[in-house]
Amino acid sequence: MTNHLDALRRSLHLVLPDQIQSAADSYAGFAAKAAPTESKDFANHHAACKAALIHLEHLIRLIRWAAGEPEPVSTEIDPALAELVAEARRDLAADADADDADDNDGETA
Repeated sequence: MTNHLDALRRSLHLVLPDQIQSAADSYAGFAAKAAPTESKDFANHHAACKAALIHLEHLIRLIRWAAGEPEPVSTEIDPALAELVAEARRDLAADADADDADDNDGETA
């Protein structure tokens, strides 16, 4: 069993960097597009962005496991990728705030 696990670790350690970069590039392209204005489409876009970020975080954890690194206490990642994730989270929060404001436009106090 250990030999199979070691082989899996080595294999993942070789292929994951390119897959992580591909996922990050794909996400960056998707997130750079303007968010839809219709509520349902916006919610779907927002959910897709969140799912992409979670996917990236899981890939990063997986490559750390493949490298034999212990699970970090903090979630420090490559600074460029960390900035991409932080920027995406800021954009998602701003989009959510804008969506909330749109939802409240027709309400009366």
